[in-house]
Amino acid sequence: MDTPVAEPLYLEAAFERSHVAVVMIAADGRLLAANPAARRLLGDGRAIDPTLPAAIAAANRGPAAGDEPPPSQRIGARDCRVHRVDYRTSAGMHFVVLELVDVTDLRHRERQLLDRLQRDTLTGVASRDAFFAAANALINERRRAFRPLSVVMIDLDDFKLVNDEAGHAAGDRVLAGVAACCRQSLRDGDVIGRLGGDEFAALLPGAGPVDAQTVIDRIRGKLAREAGTDTLAGRSVTVSIGLALYREGEGGIGPAMERADLALYAAKPATAKRRQRAAG
Repeated sequence: MDTPVAEPLYLEAAFERSHVAVVMIAADGRLLAANPAARRLLGDGRAIDPTLPAAIAAANRGPAAGDEPPPSQRIGARDCRVHRVDYRTSAGMHFVVLELVDVTDLRHRERQLLDRLQRDTLTGVASRDAFFAAANALINERRRAFRPLSVVMIDLDDFKLVNDEAGHAAGDRVLAGVAACCRQSLRDGDVIGRLGGDEFAALLPGAGPVDAQTVIDRIRGKLAREAGTDTLAGRSVTVSIGLALYREGEGGIGPAMERADLALYAAKPATAKRRQRAAG
């Protein structure tokens, strides 16, 4: 069955009532028509800058390739997906129709989702995947700049006791507090991520053993100063820390993390002794 031809009156009603912004532009750039949605998106609801649609059309000369969605661009305070169609009437008159779909809210939700993927939702530090992506980038940068890259592994001591004695809500507050203390102790350009549970790792670009140890001392000092405060859910928290340097020729950050992890577990007895001295 053939599709019936719409009467001009119905086409005009669809144009006026559409939620999609639609503008029509002559070949010389003159604005021929703009529906109410376009006047709201591009103007004050009654009128728009007559030169604006032509500028948008010029920036979107070609159709999207293949199945790709139409390109989007910033128009004022909004993100819009722009679809351009070139027409020619039977009399030979050329004009352009622009459809502008406001995707600002969609972009905001996409950015929120991306941020959740890149950041650990509990502590606000880098997620595991984001941490390893940062490690790869810093290794490539290190090769160009010929500077050291230190890896610091951080593990909370007796964290299970926090959950057992105070509950998981308090445990979550402790994890967030420890992450905040570590983040505040790092230098500009350093990266800290939560690998899982109560295990954190930090990347210190440009830091050799001495500079890295300074950062570690700052972390311990910050945790000591925050002991008993709301930051750590009223508890005193200690951490075991291991340090290793990335070595040239290693395929990724994994071997350095393994060395730092071994150093961390070797430090556990020393951490227990420090905690006993502090308690006594």
